Amino acid sequence: MRKKILLFLLVFANLSAEAEISGKTLIRDALDKHLFERSAWKGLIHATVDNRPSINDPSFLLSYPEFTPEKELIATINALYDDNHQTAAKFRCKYPARYLWLQQELNIAAPVKFDGSNTCRELKQYFEKTSYDTISLIYVSENVADPASMMGHVFFKISGKNERGEMRAHAVSFYTVIDTVNLPKLLVKSLITGMNGYFSLQPYKEVVYRYNVLENRNVWEYALSLSEKQKRLLYYHFWELKDIKLKYLFAGYNCATIIDDMLYIVNDKNSRQRFFWVTPKDVVKKVNKAGLVKKSNLLPSDMWYLKMLLNEIPDEKKEKILEIFRHKSYENIKNFQFSEVPSQRMIEKELFSQYARYLYHHQKIGEDEYREAMQLMSRLHISTKNYQFDISQYKNPLKTNNDSRMELGYGKNNTWFFTFLPASNTLTSDNREYFGETSLQIGEVRLRMKNDTLKIDNFNLYCMSSLIPWDSFTNPLSKDFCLNYEKHYDKNLHSYHAWNISFGLGASKQISEDILVFSLLHLGLAYGDRRVYAYTYPEAGFMMYEIFNMKTTFRYKYLYNQDDSKSGYHDVSFVQSLFLNKKHNIEFSVENQYNGDDSNQNYILSYVHYF
Repeated sequence: MRKKILLFLLVFANLSAEAEISGKTLIRDALDKHLFERSAWKGLIHATVDNRPSINDPSFLLSYPEFTPEKELIATINALYDDNHQTAAKFRCKYPARYLWLQQELNIAAPVKFDGSNTCRELKQYFEKTSYDTISLIYVSENVADPASMMGHVFFKISGKNERGEMRAHAVSFYTVIDTVNLPKLLVKSLITGMNGYFSLQPYKEVVYRYNVLENRNVWEYALSLSEKQKRLLYYHFWELKDIKLKYLFAGYNCATIIDDMLYIVNDKNSRQRFFWVTPKDVVKKVNKAGLVKKSNLLPSDMWYLKMLLNEIPDEKKEKILEIFRHKSYENIKNFQFSEVPSQRMIEKELFSQYARYLYHHQKIGEDEYREAMQLMSRLHISTKNYQFDISQYKNPLKTNNDSRMELGYGKNNTWFFTFLPASNTLTSDNREYFGETSLQIGEVRLRMKNDTLKIDNFNLYCMSSLIPWDSFTNPLSKDFCLNYEKHYDKNLHSYHAWNISFGLGASKQISEDILVFSLLHLGLAYGDRRVYAYTYPEAGFMMYEIFNMKTTFRYKYLYNQDDSKSGYHDVSFVQSLFLNKKHNIEFSVENQYNGDDSNQNYILSYVHYF
């Protein structure tokens, strides 16, 4: 309570004490110190690396449309130190972070007075209802099957005791809403014209429930190691963004981009150089590399946590647990033979509880059944003393490859290949920090050069694969979707390019920790060779991780009716990957298409770089 009162008095106290301060003098001092070049200032006004505005909203930028960081600094000082005290107070209530930062950088002692205006009343309510004792960066794992969350999500959490001494936690998030099922329209809006972006302040508990339970996505919490000054600046800056109008672009200005901008406020020494596409994982990795993470915590999704537990229990015990829930014979829980080993006993007990929660949250059992199962579990008095179940390092996003990839390859007949994938990974990548094998290829282009002629070999506008291991508890399906421009073949195996959309559905099985097999049935619709045709193909294959940090990917397809040929051909591919480290790979691939009369073979040796 005392801390909040002091904070409020610091920002809004005695306006008359500043009456003698000259705006012209402050501008001269600010320009002499080159404050407009500071990374923190550019973070506060969301200026790009080349000093253009990321937020093109005149209600946010005082110098718009003739914006530069220097002009914005001058306009801000003129507004905050206007000779009219009411005007100055209004802008100080609107831009408390800018005001606080300038006050610190220009060594101005006198704070502004709260004058009871509507804007400042709202700001006071923000101070009363929220707290910034701890500020955390939150990463939500990706859902590659959902265009709105295919790259994951990142936002801030502010938490602590409010003025009444009550613990409160809120999510501060930038997001968009998918308002169409028309895929071409969605692609144009999300990649070119932009969609409406929104800032929200929501109860954190509600946000986590939506991600963990309704969307089956993990939530990682990274508590930031910040000084009181840094936390206060971020906390005030959240307020400054509440009413602005933004355009959300998946590749240009997304949740990661704006969070990355804000982090420059508290990391003034950090270079503002960055690649054209910033992803949520990029932001988390950058913060971790900068040493700003004080501690981390994983809030696992229902399905992810359940599957992790299933990996640690023998099949015969899993079947007995499943039978209890399948027949709703919850009384038999007391007859279950728990392990004598404390760590294993803990996992078995946790599996009972987690499966009950999973069934209840997904409306497969009612509340009464859920309570009955949980009460029976609580009466067992199973000792798990001195054992803690640590899941914080299991499938850690900080250990994954970066989200952009370049590949240079040399193949048959003196052919060179160059592939650029802006985001994010393929089935031949090192996916051991994901659950199952997943791929996401957005805007991937592959060029082929032969005899000094450069051509497009393949273009993946949006392709995803989600090969989640099947189990009898959750029964997940594996799926595949692709919208691309790719090679197809006629009945004589002559290639041509076609615009293609395809969808696959099937199942995957984890044979061992290092081997996953899968089978999918695909349906496709394509336009190529001046005709539209439907086609189909079953696919089967496996991924195997081996010694010396290697991975084998094998896929077999039988494609029927490409080019409306009423015939089919076999397609077999083999890729051997050698993971030198998280940034550098070597891949050797062999592919063969054949039917009864003709065949095509190709091989490529590639160097892969992740960045």
